[in-house]
Parts: sequence; structure tokens; C-alpha cells
Amino acid sequence: MFKRGLLIIILIALLATPVFYATATDLGGSWAQATAFITKEFGLDLVARVIARTLLNKMVSGLITKIQTGGEGGKPAFVQNWRNFQTDAQYRGEDVFRSILAGTKLCGYFEKDIKGLFKAGNELKSLGQNLRVDNFDPFKLRTNCTMPSNFNIANYQKDFAGNGGWNAWSRMLEPQNNYYGALFGSLDEAARQRNLEAQAGAQEAQAGSGYTSIRGACKNQLAGTVQEGPTQPSQARCTFMGKVFTPADLLGKTAASTIDKDLSWLVTSDELSEVVINVITASINRLANLATSKAANDYATAPEVRDPTQDNYKACINSCNALGADSPDYQACTLQCSRDTGAPIPEPIPPTEPPPGGAEVPPPADALTKHSDKSGVVSAAKQELIKEGMTFSVSSPECPDRFAITKRAVQKIGEGAGYLDKPGGNNCEGKAVDIIAYPDGYIYDILSGSAADGNGPMWSPTGCGPTGGNGTCPDRYRVP
Repeated sequence: MFKRGLLIIILIALLATPVFYATATDLGGSWAQATAFITKEFGLDLVARVIARTLLNKMVSGLITKIQTGGEGGKPAFVQNWRNFQTDAQYRGEDVFRSILAGTKLCGYFEKDIKGLFKAGNELKSLGQNLRVDNFDPFKLRTNCTMPSNFNIANYQKDFAGNGGWNAWSRMLEPQNNYYGALFGSLDEAARQRNLEAQAGAQEAQAGSGYTSIRGACKNQLAGTVQEGPTQPSQARCTFMGKVFTPADLLGKTAASTIDKDLSWLVTSDELSEVVINVITASINRLANLATSKAANDYATAPEVRDPTQDNYKACINSCNALGADSPDYQACTLQCSRDTGAPIPEPIPPTEPPPGGAEVPPPADALTKHSDKSGVVSAAKQELIKEGMTFSVSSPECPDRFAITKRAVQKIGEGAGYLDKPGGNNCEGKAVDIIAYPDGYIYDILSGSAADGNGPMWSPTGCGPTGGNGTCPDRYRVP
């Protein structure tokens, strides 16, 4: 009402000017001077400022829009949650390490164990990326197996002297040729890659006063895709960030400059007009929430400083909580909440029970000779399901989608293959989702979560049973 009334007063003043001018009797005296003053102050100056403000708005609108959408995943190009920003950088470093490890030639007698432990399933393209960190030799060279190409650990155990004897033994003591040397080397390299990404992210944000650079296409995401532009699928995470197009420091100075221009406009204005009122509203809006400010509309209405996504997400999660955290449908429900509201996908909740064999129970040494590699059969089972119309992704529910691959693989393998009993925790129909068990108690993990779709066929021996046992658990075998 105040703005409308003020505008009416200005219009009346402009319309009344000719009347005042016509009734002036001093021909160039005070009435003529008053008319000239009113025409300039409330007419010509007002028009000039409206034109200037319109041009400035168009320029500022493009700059602000770029800041609001130029960050990773199409989000604002400044840090909105410092904890998530730093941990995302650490996770990128871990993904870089997994890619390096996946392409490293380890000794065959522990390669699957090490890569399975770190979920290193796929080597991503890293052309133009420097991967060597804090060492004169790259990790692939340091950890490359140097045992003879025809060396077989099973034959060596049977015939010590005939398969290398003490010479082979001394070479197996080298870090790259034994399980624990490769394990500790991998942990060290993972820490280096994690710290490097975390430091790079923090330094970029600090140099830009909280802003992040606008980059080119994300190269090789966690989901195994490459897209043009900054927008990524909600479940994906960049492994190798694109090249910087606009430095963070420049974005920060640009944003500060737009606010300074608004404030400067207020200080230098001497007209009580609609233009000044709108500029006051726009300045307050932008200072309150740069992430949701829209420069093209700021001068008409003030957006509420609120993120409805979080309210919708919380309400959805509350409905999931009614299922119970141990329910097999709980994780699928929370993932659906993230997709429906656009909220970030939460980190998976750590299992409330130990893995099938516990951290202290290694798989039996003869697991791969007892039951040979069946990863090809697992892959064929998955392909059959895909041809039948099923689709698999990193967000596919454990039950029934992921377990469907296990059930089909059990049918195709035969030979007594069955399931591992698991009445609690992450299970489907009371059985472990991605484990195949045999009557003799040997068990094998058959699906890798590090694959592009989160369901990569593999055949990784796993230990079970009591600590100090032989790594088998025949009492938990269940027939198909």
C-alpha cells in the first residue's frame, strides 16, 4: 500500500506540472522554476534511474545465476555444509585410490582378497591426472607382483623345493609379494590420496572465501559415467574433477561486487521513488540467502529464506522409521526419499552385526581350489535377469533385486550350492543377500558394490565360523 500510494503521488505531481506552469503569472519566476525542478527530480531523473537499474539487473542476473548453479551437481558454487564438503573431498580421494588399485597387478594368491577388501572393482580412465603422491614411484609400480609369472602358491605348498624353494620364500617376504605388505601399502596409499583431495578442496574454498570454482565436465564418476556439464546423477560422485573454468576467488569478488552495487545505489539515491524501494528489498533478499536469490525477480518480491527440500525429506524419513532400521525395506525407503525430494543420499548405516565370518576369521586357504571361480556363472545369471526385464543400479534394493542374482546363480551352479543363514541385519528371506554357501561350510561373496551398477559379479572367498576356527560354517548352510 505504501509503495502504491507513493507512486500515485508522483504521478499526480507529474500530471499537475502543466497546470502549475499555465497559472504562473511571473513569466519565468518562482512557478516556472518549481515546474523545472519537479520535472527533473520526479520525471527525467526517475526515468534515467529506472533505465540504469534495468541494465544493471540484467548484468547482475547472469552473474548470480552462474554462481547459484555453477557448483558440483548444479548446486551453488560455494560451501553450504563444511563437514559434507570436506568429507566429499575425502571420498573422492578414496575413489581415486580404488581406481588405482583396480588397475594394479597384484600377486594372484591374494589379489581378490585385497581388491575385494577395498571394493576396487573398476579402473577409471585417468588421462591427464597426476596419481603419484608423496613418493618417487607410483603405487602400481611399488605394489606390482614380482613373483615369476608361472608361480602357483598351491604347488609351492605341495612341493617346496621344486617350486622355487628358499629363493621363492625370500621373494615372498618382499612387501609387494605378500598379503600383509600389500595391505599396509594399500592403506598408506589410500590415506595419501584421501588427504590430497581433502587439502585441495579446503585450500580452494579458503582461497575463494567459501566459494568453489566453476569446472568443466566431471570425469569418471563413481557410477562410471561421463557427462558434459556440471550436472551429475544424484547417486554419482566425481572421481576426477573437471578443469577449472572460473576460479573461486573471482566468483567471490563478483558476488560481493553485486551486493556493493546495490548498497552504493541506496547511498547515492536522493529520490523517493519505486526504484529505491525495490532496490532495498533486493539487497535484503540477496544478503539473506544468496543460494536462493534470483536477480531477475529480487526487485519484485522477497523469497522466503527456507529450504523446503529438507522439510519434505525429514517427513519422508519419519515414515521410513516406522519400518524399523533392521527392516530389509528400510534402506530402499530412505533412498526413495532422497530421489523424491532431491536431498543428498545419506551414507549407508554401518551393519549392526559383524560380517559372516567376523573381521578376525580369514577364509580357508584352499577356498578357490575347493570350489573354483564361478564369477562367470554369476555374470550369466545377472544377464539372464536383465534380459527378463530387471534393471540394476547402485540404488537397487538389496531385497529382492540384489538377492535375485544370488538365487539365479545358485540354480545355475548346482553342485550343492546354497545360501548362508542370516536371520538378522541385512538379509532377504532370512539369508545373506550376496553370499553363496556350500554344505562343507565354504562361503563366497558374489557381488561387488564398487561396480558401475553396484552389482558386479565376482567370486571372493569369505571366512565364517568362530574365531580361531578353520573359516567355515557348515551349520549355517541352507539348501535352495
